[in-house]
Amino acid sequence: MSASQVTPRSRAALDAALDVEILAFERVMATVWLFFLLCGVVASAIIALTTSLWLGLGCSALSAAYLLWYVPVWFRLTRGPQPGWLRTANDVVEATIPWGFMAVLVFTEGGEYALGSWVPPMLFTLLLLSHVVRLRDRSPLIVGVSGAVIFAGIYVFLARGRIAAGFEGHVLFQANMQLTRGVSLLLAGVVASVAARYMRRVIGRADRVLRERELFGKYRLLSRIAVGGMAEVFEAVYAPEGGFERPVAVKRIHAHLAQQERFVQLFRQEAEIGSRLAHPSIVQVLDFGSREDSYFLAMEFVDGITMARLLSRTRADGVEIPEPVMGAMLRALLEGLHHAHEVARGADGELLRVLHRDLCPQNVLLSRNGEIKITDFGVARALRDADASHTQTVVGHSGYMAPEQARAQPLDHRADLFSVGVIAWELATRRRLFGRKTQAATVEALLNLELVAPSTLRPGLSAGWDDFVLRALSRDREGRPASARHMLAELDRIPSSRSDGAIRRLAQLVRQLGDAADEVQDEAPTEVELPRARTRVLVPEPEAR
Repeated sequence: MSASQVTPRSRAALDAALDVEILAFERVMATVWLFFLLCGVVASAIIALTTSLWLGLGCSALSAAYLLWYVPVWFRLTRGPQPGWLRTANDVVEATIPWGFMAVLVFTEGGEYALGSWVPPMLFTLLLLSHVVRLRDRSPLIVGVSGAVIFAGIYVFLARGRIAAGFEGHVLFQANMQLTRGVSLLLAGVVASVAARYMRRVIGRADRVLRERELFGKYRLLSRIAVGGMAEVFEAVYAPEGGFERPVAVKRIHAHLAQQERFVQLFRQEAEIGSRLAHPSIVQVLDFGSREDSYFLAMEFVDGITMARLLSRTRADGVEIPEPVMGAMLRALLEGLHHAHEVARGADGELLRVLHRDLCPQNVLLSRNGEIKITDFGVARALRDADASHTQTVVGHSGYMAPEQARAQPLDHRADLFSVGVIAWELATRRRLFGRKTQAATVEALLNLELVAPSTLRPGLSAGWDDFVLRALSRDREGRPASARHMLAELDRIPSSRSDGAIRRLAQLVRQLGDAADEVQDEAPTEVELPRARTRVLVPEPEAR
């Protein structure tokens, strides 16, 4: 559902809330009418004594009559909303106010004076405005229709016969002009009615947007920073009643996917697993909940860019990523994976042994301070006591998944290490390793492409990197490092992978490239067939790099 839509249920709740507030405004308006009518009685008495006796007496009597009507109306409003019949009756009485004074002018000052006076149209306009600001959409119609009918009656039966000699031919007092005035009064009522109804709808849309941006009163959404096929991510502020504020990221599943239990389960699983992964190299999940027709989770906010953006921009600019910066990023990934694989525990205290299963540059965040964090555990799986995870469907970015994952074979933690190997190869060469224009071609390359050492494409690459990367890219998982901890030890044996200024240099790169935002690459899965093994595979659409 878009922010511009309001459900019948929420519309009814909004109307009820508006009616409560408008009731208070009705009391204010009734008080204002009483005040002005009382002033009218006094002013009319002064006019009677100083200017025109009959005009003053007529206006005074009319003001007193309306005052007598509004006193009980005011008392009724203090006890609660008006019944429908009383509101309609009050609208009709209010509609006669401008024309009652016009009739007094006709009898006391003559037809030409009444038709040329600005007082009746001014009162009519104020009356319409009072209904619009009270968001009444039927009352302006009553005022417009009543005004047109009463004005026509006053002209035909009263004013026309009392126009002074010499004024009959003036364009202001001709019948055609009065017809135009009557139609204008009617149209003004219609326009005011439409305006009042439109204002209600605008308030409804604004209320919808506000409620979307105020999740349970704790999270205030600021701006959307990413969107994908499964979810959208907002920069937000955690603002509890205590008064302090904290920047967070709120990830919200699309409303149409919230109706599909499979996607909701993946989203809930991401929140549950993420909440247990407390490590500096993993984005911390802080909260999970639902809001009307969708689900959301609140996460640690990382102010920066994705690794995918870093790769695309350095590739476009022809800039090599320094080896110490490569080492810093890979080291953080391996430390985070080590925590997920071998350290994180569930609520029962048992090891979770979490496999990410979708580690790729789009799911690595780089902050302006040089932090490196793994995110999006939406398709992660906790092995616990199992030796391996086995599924008949495969979900993930096809250019980064392990071959056994693409074949829907049992997985263990070494599948994530293969993904690190792909990332390392691409960081070194700034090229796509397996990514092709189609999913089938990507999977074909993943399973059968002859691998080349990174130094073939980057001749100046220091010794040790080729062995480190190619060992991680072994299609036989037995040929890969035994664990993230072992792979981290292999990385540490490459001298150029370390430097005291690596994090500072990474932060500089992120700040240089961080003006434009990336979109989250968590597209809804699609099915393809592997060209040879004929295994059914679920993979996202090709990433925009």
